[in-house]
Parts: sequence; C-alpha cells; structure tokens
Amino acid sequence: MATRAGSSRAGAGAGTRMFGALQVRDYRLLWIGLVISNVGSWMQLIALGWHVYLLTSSPFYLGLLGLARALPVFVFSLLGGVLADRVDRRQVMLAANTASLVFAGLLGLLTATGVATVWHVLALALLAAAAASFEVPARQSLMPELVPKEQVVNAIGLNSAAFNGAGIIGPALGALAIDWLGIGAAYLLNSISFLAVILGVWLMRTPRSGGAGVGAGMFGPLLEGLRYVRRTTTVLALVLTVAVVSLLCRPYTQLMPAFARDVLGGDASSLGLLMAASGVGAFGASLLVAYLGSFRRRGLVLLAMAGLFALALLAFAVSRWMLLSALLSGLAGFASTFYLSTTNTMLQLTAPPGLRGRVISLYALIVMGLMPLGTLVLGSLGDALGVPLAVALGSAIVLLWVGGVALAVPGVKLLE
Repeated sequence: MATRAGSSRAGAGAGTRMFGALQVRDYRLLWIGLVISNVGSWMQLIALGWHVYLLTSSPFYLGLLGLARALPVFVFSLLGGVLADRVDRRQVMLAANTASLVFAGLLGLLTATGVATVWHVLALALLAAAAASFEVPARQSLMPELVPKEQVVNAIGLNSAAFNGAGIIGPALGALAIDWLGIGAAYLLNSISFLAVILGVWLMRTPRSGGAGVGAGMFGPLLEGLRYVRRTTTVLALVLTVAVVSLLCRPYTQLMPAFARDVLGGDASSLGLLMAASGVGAFGASLLVAYLGSFRRRGLVLLAMAGLFALALLAFAVSRWMLLSALLSGLAGFASTFYLSTTNTMLQLTAPPGLRGRVISLYALIVMGLMPLGTLVLGSLGDALGVPLAVALGSAIVLLWVGGVALAVPGVKLLE
C-alpha cells in the first residue's frame, strides 16, 4: 500500500483528524475536483426535478425521472465494479466524467434553445446515470489506494462531505440559476463543473492499479463478489438495509418539488431552501464522520441513524409549515448521511482488496439505483394517495425493517 502513494503521503496526519487525508496530494486533487463538480451535480439535480414538474405537473413523471436514472445503474454498476478491479480506475473516471460533461452540455443547449421536451430530459438523465454507474465504483475503490490505511475512514468521510457540502450550495445556486438565467443555464454550469474533477484525476501521480484487464472475463468475477456478500451474514444485512432505506426513504428528495409547490405552497426558491437544509444536515454528518474516524459500536449507531432518518421523514410528511419542514429536512439529511457513510466505511474496510470494487459497486447500485426506482414507487403512490401519505408509509416500513434487523441479526449491532 505504501508504495502506491509514494512521497505524496509524507506528512500525513492521524486518521482521526478531520482534514488529515487532505494532506495527501493526490487525494487533495481528487477532493477539490469533487467539491466543484458536485456543486454542479446538485444544480442539475434540482433543475431536473423542477424542469420535469413544470413540463408535466405530475408526481408520476418525477417517478419516471427516477426510473430513468435507476435503470442504467442496475444494468452497469456491477460491471463497473468488475472494471474497477481489473483496469486503471483513474482511466475509468476520466472517461465517465467526460461523458457526463457532454450529456449535461447537450441537455443545457436543448433546454436553452427551447427544444427540450420531457423525453429529452429523461433520455439524457438516463445517459448521465449510465456514466455515473462506472464512475462511482472506480472512485470509491480508488480512495484506499490514495491514503494510508489509518486515514481511509477520514477520506471516506471527507468524500461524503465533498458531496453533501456541495448539497448546501448547489441547490441554492440551482434555484438562482433557474430564476435568473433559466433551467438550461443550470445544466450548462454542471457541464463546465466536470472539468474540475477531470483535471484533478489527470494530475494524479499514484501508480496505475494492477489488474487482469477487461479481456480476462467479467461474469465470473462479478459472481465472485456477489457470493462474498451472500455468505457474509452481517455484510448481507448491511446491504439489504441500505436497499430498504434507499427504496422507501431516500426518494423523498426527488419528491421535493411536489412538497415545495403543492404541500407548502412555495416556488423554486422554496425548493432550494428545502434541499439546502437537507444538504446542511448531510454536510454536518459528513464532517462528524470524518472527525470521529473509527468509533465503537458503529453497527448499533448506524441502525439508530436509519431509524432516526425514518422518524424525521414521518414528521416531514405531516408538516405544513415551511420552517419546520426545512428543519426536519436537515435532520433527515444528517441521519441519512451518517448512516450511509458508516455503512460505506464498514464495507470498504471489511471487503478484501481484490473484491473491494465489486462490493462497492453493489453498494453503489443500491444507493444510486434503488433511490430513483423508489421515486417511481412513491411517485405513483403519491398520484393515488398524495405525496405526504406515500412518504409516511415508506418511512413506517423502514422503521419496522430496522427493528427487525436489530432483533434477527444481532451481529450488526456488535460491529465496530
């Protein structure tokens, strides 16, 4: 491990220091690029939901947008994990981020010129999700190669902070861009933001990872990773719990346009407030995870955070006061991010290095794929029952699941 980062690790601090991993040059390059790129991604996320809702006024189409973002994840994420274990992960990241730049730019041009229909939006959202399906496993599994082992937890926490910190700024900037410049501008700004992470990866000095290459077979290694998860009881419980939470709770952010406009009587600025509040909570959780590093009874804490996430969403679903809804959105963002970051850390540290990319690709498939699919489920229920009731039902099911896991798989509570 030490030879991969070389002299770039000189002076790296203790793993529990909040910003210790940023002393490593290559990780710092990646992190700065991610911060900038993630701001653009959050701008596009808020623009996609608002664009689709303006075009259709239908929660079902918000769900269809979720499906368009989910399908490529199911098709490509596991293959992306195999690729991340077999070829240079940096090259995968460069290709995927370049593709994302092109797709966002095309959507921005179509929208700015008045050509874009809801089907253009859905198609390009699908293509962007396909690119992300290869980028995320490569990036996540690259991080342990960039920093010393004792700083892996810190690096994962800071990576989460890069995403969630951008979640504070991005929605607000996205709302401003929509109000002042139009929806197309938000897409174009996201396209430009990908240059930052592309440059960061390009400047890295970390030696190329070893691997058998894409010609050595893909299906067998994929099954090997799935068998590892299936036969490791606690890992399987972690993965299944992430799946339930991602399907039934996390889609609430994709339904925010309906809450902002129809439930709370707001506009694009109200949507930006709700999303930014969630980002503030998520950012705080990311920094806390980075600061704590390793801590005792992480399994018990992650189950508690999953339960708190569901409880916060139950209260959010019944709130009709904008300020209270924003506070509850922040609490939900905090609990969700702390839970997901802790689960990600456990999977990264538990999986053998040769299987890490495949295990993380399964995690990415669930986090990226089931959340948009859950948007379709809750969006369809929202059309029939109302969005608040649909979110409340999903949250109640998650509470029951978390309690069941705590009783049926006690090993999860004992994880350190």
